Amino acid sequence: MKFWPLVAVFLLSLPCLYGQSSRLSKADSYFSEGKLEAAIPLYHQVLQRQDVPQAKINLAEAYYGIGDYHTAANWFALVMPMEECQPVHQLKYGYALLHSGKCDAAIRWFNIYLEQRPFDPRKPDLLNACDKYQSLQNKSKGQVEIVHLPFNTPSNDFSPVLYREGLVFTSDRYQMEGQHLAHLYQVTLTTADSMVYGMPRPFDVETPQNLHEGPATFNASGNEIFFTRTRPESQARKKLEIRTGRLLPQGTWSALYPLTFCSDEYAVLSQRSARKVTGCFSLRICRGGTAVSIFT
Repeated sequence: MKFWPLVAVFLLSLPCLYGQSSRLSKADSYFSEGKLEAAIPLYHQVLQRQDVPQAKINLAEAYYGIGDYHTAANWFALVMPMEECQPVHQLKYGYALLHSGKCDAAIRWFNIYLEQRPFDPRKPDLLNACDKYQSLQNKSKGQVEIVHLPFNTPSNDFSPVLYREGLVFTSDRYQMEGQHLAHLYQVTLTTADSMVYGMPRPFDVETPQNLHEGPATFNASGNEIFFTRTRPESQARKKLEIRTGRLLPQGTWSALYPLTFCSDEYAVLSQRSARKVTGCFSLRICRGGTAVSIFT
């Protein structure tokens, strides 16, 4: 007779077990797709009911990925004593502490990481991270004025480059099926001697709506573009390529094609222009957890 109450308890618990498994599966799916802000609340729900080591790791990574370094550091602290903790987690914990203003603690974890990865080429920078961090904070202090440009959005706006009488920048303000996609945008100065910009508009190169695109850079004449785009034929995550095209005499861009060394076997992405470009930069700001904006 004692058997039946146990069966009843088991049957009643099945919906809860299924719900927990479903939440974890959905959180992992969001995480693998880069939808970190969607994954975070689901991981919290999972961890309220069950101690899942990988969920803790992914939650720390998710907060780190959206730039909420203070919260990321708190979760990485829980990851450190776990068997599943890897050297890369120690490194990111150090970075999260550094961005949170805890230099001494950051150096401690950089040293622990370097004990396991002694030939990491970043070793000199990691060992001198506090001095470099303070130097960057104090350099030109009081000599420049930083202005938050008005065409920023709550989404990520980043990697501005000078182009003609304005800027070309990357933004993930465009959404498709609930997912933010990075595309290229152009904004023009209203007058040549002002710092007043007009409204941003999509940059006039062919942009498939379902692919990430940007950052971009141009040659010195401004008539050749190089930019990063998701490889359309690649089903693997983070496979990127560099595409290029030329500005035609009629003012439109030629057909775009990938550079010959791009491949589905690895990711290739563009960097900022080799020309001397001054005036604008992008910066990750932790405002309740999030976005990158453009400043001048």
